[in-house]
Amino acid sequence: MLLFEERTRTNPVLIVLMLVLGLSAIFENALNHELIYYASFAIVPLTLLLLLRNVAGNGFLLGMHLPLFILIISSGLTLFWTINLNETMGEFYKLILYLLIYWLAAVHLKPNDVAKLVAFLLILGSMIALVGILSFLFIEPARITSLFNNPNPFGIYLAMLSLMGFGLFIRKSPTRFLSLALVLITDALILTGSRGSLISFIMSFPVIFLNLPKDKLKNEIKKLGILFLLVGISVYIISIAAPLMQDTGWELNKLNNLVLRDSSWGSTSVEGRLSFWLVAWNMIKERPL
Repeated sequence: MLLFEERTRTNPVLIVLMLVLGLSAIFENALNHELIYYASFAIVPLTLLLLLRNVAGNGFLLGMHLPLFILIISSGLTLFWTINLNETMGEFYKLILYLLIYWLAAVHLKPNDVAKLVAFLLILGSMIALVGILSFLFIEPARITSLFNNPNPFGIYLAMLSLMGFGLFIRKSPTRFLSLALVLITDALILTGSRGSLISFIMSFPVIFLNLPKDKLKNEIKKLGILFLLVGISVYIISIAAPLMQDTGWELNKLNNLVLRDSSWGSTSVEGRLSFWLVAWNMIKERPL
């Protein structure tokens, strides 16, 4: 017996899954991280119990998900070397929770359930993106954060939503809502000024074409080209309209300053992030075990 049966009404478990996937990223940025850890400690065992009670499903190809399992195992090994066991345990628990949610969606959801889940996430993401765009237009023309406390996690949140939406765009008959949602989400992604998120988006974008029939490829690329043209035009209009609407004067290079900024080595976060690896390597050499 599958977890979700074919019914006219939406299964309440699917609604819970929608809320967890759609709102967890916001809660993590709005609430104290300790609260998230405690919630994870409670939710993971309950989710395991739910899955163990009903393991029948559509099947789960272990070979295709080998990198995911390698990530889980390597993350678990960090518990032996961490300098803050409580925080590392909390993060590891959250990672397990995400894996269980992914398993639940991949194995137990039917196509109609998946369509509802994707639609909910895109609607929620569009609303959050719109909040950020409006704040850019009417409050301050700076890197947008919307309901997040930092533009970088907001950027990667939007990048994942955008990729999911573009994958749906080239496989289904695109609706006006989907096109509008993708323009809003991708506009907001650019306005976060998160270069890491933009690089991740560009590197991951070719994945959406996997298993796409060759006879559809050329036509879909044309449609995507039109959509990206709309994104470019709308972002440009937003970037030059914001200073005017806030009476700060005409600033033609606002978008350039927002995304590129000062890209010298010392001013970027790359140097700081590489220092984590350097410190870790020095700790390994000092005490290998």
